Amino acid sequence: MLIKNKTDRNRLLNVDLDSGRTQEISRSETTLPPRKKGFFEKWSKGYMCVLSGESGPFLKIGQKDYSFKSPEWRVEVEKAGTVNIFRLWDGGSLVIEELYKPPSLDDLDPWSDEESEDFFLWLSRKKNDEEFIEMWTDE
Repeated sequence: MLIKNKTDRNRLLNVDLDSGRTQEISRSETTLPPRKKGFFEKWSKGYMCVLSGESGPFLKIGQKDYSFKSPEWRVEVEKAGTVNIFRLWDGGSLVIEELYKPPSLDDLDPWSDEESEDFFLWLSRKKNDEEFIEMWTDE
């Protein structure tokens, strides 16, 4: 399945949902359309993908799927000066701690804001957003 990058439409990720294998490609390398409800972001250990699904949206990291409807996991972003720290807990255990430089806002886009440009911040705000979960649940 192909999904697009959250902020760069020319970057696509070919995701094998069964094995968790991923391969980043450019839009010019394929004629297949990207999945309507899904996008990805690169991080230090690979890719994180948010995808719609029949039982609601889920975060895919490698072979692990995290359902947005599950209370077993949570995420947060801490602003720490010139960097942000993204954390993901699963069952009370910290499983990811990623320092990253937040993306700059697009000064040509009047709707550009922190949430629209920063995948990790967006994820932390959408994890428990009931409207988002409903919109990203496939029928």
